[in-house]
Amino acid sequence: MRGRRKEDTSSFFSEGKPVFKTQPIAILTNSFTASSSEIVAGALQDHDRAIIVGTNSFGKGLVQTTFPLNSGDILKITTARYYTPSGRNIQREYPRQLDLGDEELEPEAQDTVQKSFKTDMGRKVLGGGGIAPDIEVPEDSAAGDPFIVQILPHAFDFAVAYKSLHPNLDKSFSVDPAIFSAFISYLKDKSVEVEDKKVEKYHGYIANILLTYRISQVTWDENTAYRMVAHADAQLNKALEILGSGEKQAEILKQTMKDERK
Repeated sequence: MRGRRKEDTSSFFSEGKPVFKTQPIAILTNSFTASSSEIVAGALQDHDRAIIVGTNSFGKGLVQTTFPLNSGDILKITTARYYTPSGRNIQREYPRQLDLGDEELEPEAQDTVQKSFKTDMGRKVLGGGGIAPDIEVPEDSAAGDPFIVQILPHAFDFAVAYKSLHPNLDKSFSVDPAIFSAFISYLKDKSVEVEDKKVEKYHGYIANILLTYRISQVTWDENTAYRMVAHADAQLNKALEILGSGEKQAEILKQTMKDERK
């Protein structure tokens, strides 16, 4: 952690004996991976101790300090930034023209030139833009489609109604054609413009992710819901594939170095 003042600069080291000395580690990252989780992911990546799988993290590595004012208000000022062991700055730069006081702004733009650093093995990693994965696995594009966004709240309401009709639902359940058709009919009853092409295109996402998750969530809890849809998570499945491949972690990381040079 580095700040302008000496008292705002400090280094942090792990304490105690390592829990996993030689076992391979895979870390999942995406645009929602921010702050402390990025610090851990970046540190393990710098030491070549973990394979980062997924998409680029958010890029939030600021330290803010609050100062009480006489008026009773509090002034919050950025006093330092977090850096990984190799010297990478985690924080993604905001465009200069943006109002930096707006916490709702997403750091979509960044400098085209990022400083490069080296891991312990000599692998090239970039700073100033979050943590980039060693193995990129794109997120499902369905989640951002306007049609999927439109039906999201209806999926929850449908799940609540479905639970009331099936109070003794077993955890082995799956969204079969009957449940799927019932949901589409439910959408039409709610005057939702159902696009047949989109329904066909995103059938798997709607059934295996959206409906399975919502029904599991209202029937049991969120942790159970995540487990119920884990089989359809491409990033998680890739991480499991890597961990179960039998290859040593160092060999996989060396392969990523070769891929960078192509």
